[in-house]
Amino acid sequence: MLGGLFGRRRAAAAAGGALELLAQAYAHHGAGRLDEAQAGYRAVLERDPRNFDAEHLLGVVALQRARPEEALSHFERAVGIDPQSAHAHNSLGETYRRLGRSEQALASLQRALALDARMAEAHFNLGGLLRGLGRNGEAIECFRRALEVNAEFAQAHASLAVALSEAGDLDAALASAQRALALNPDSAAYHLNVGNLLRAKGFLDEAAAAYRAALARDARLVEAHNNLGNILRHQGRIDEALASYEEALRQKPDFAEALLNAAQLLRENRRLNEAIAAYGVLLQLRPDMAEAHLELGNALKGLGDVAGALASYRLALDRDPEYAEARWAVAMSQMPMVADSEAELVASRSAFAAELATLERWCRERGPGKAMRAVGSQQPFYLAYQEWDHL
Repeated sequence: MLGGLFGRRRAAAAAGGALELLAQAYAHHGAGRLDEAQAGYRAVLERDPRNFDAEHLLGVVALQRARPEEALSHFERAVGIDPQSAHAHNSLGETYRRLGRSEQALASLQRALALDARMAEAHFNLGGLLRGLGRNGEAIECFRRALEVNAEFAQAHASLAVALSEAGDLDAALASAQRALALNPDSAAYHLNVGNLLRAKGFLDEAAAAYRAALARDARLVEAHNNLGNILRHQGRIDEALASYEEALRQKPDFAEALLNAAQLLRENRRLNEAIAAYGVLLQLRPDMAEAHLELGNALKGLGDVAGALASYRLALDRDPEYAEARWAVAMSQMPMVADSEAELVASRSAFAAELATLERWCRERGPGKAMRAVGSQQPFYLAYQEWDHL
């Protein structure tokens, strides 16, 4: 982020030895010694209160330390000192973005580009903002403009890959992700991105290799552990998949996606009590996660606890009334495995008929696009054991 951040040089910077102090502080900054850099920039401002570079770079230090409010005050003063600095407007825009002030971020980044249309970083930051605002097509164009200026801008290639993937162009996305990786082969995140795209295209062995390469560079990258587990699960390598999920959870115990994947893998392999325990942990972390309630219901149903399953399905619907699979499961789970009495059997058949009617109305109102996701996900299995006319 330091490259090109010095603004216009001015004679005032040399006043009272400020230029030498500034150079020393910048050297500390480039070496990652942020405390020394910050002290140096402040010393410059004591001698030269309107020194643009020191003010601006103090903002950069604050932003690097994840202190956007502090950074904002420095960048605003820098813009006041030099309103024509594209760098200052770019930094101001990125800070507004981090603070969630999207309109001001947009205005500042556009101002930066009006001042310097070939500022790759401003195009890149504008692309990130537009993607965050859901304007993915415009974001793609911004990333491409950044790369027209600097074809070796690895972050722009990586962000373009993500945006292209979201647009459904997996081939172009993979090419961009691989270009980013070629420019920075030691980046664990770039190996992860390549792996995700290879997996999306069905190249599972190659994706697994990319995830392992990511983990060789950063063993704490929980997404790589989780996604490698998904591939191993698909390949039927159950113990290895569970080990990957467990490692993700060791690194991040509240990683809900890995907990869900591990629980589903246990359920699929009839380790139902372990699956139920895993869903319980997950729901303590994410009580509003409709999918976890549904899957817990499936595990309970597998153990023959139809009443418990039905309660879980209803909780899933409480969390998400549009959850087609949960609505289908409620209808299909009205029959007990074994009825205790003729009266219970009759009541369950009436409840099943009522839920079928409710399901039919819901599907008709929502249309086939939503309903088709659930059709066939469960069957009224126990109905076959009742010697009645089921038509």
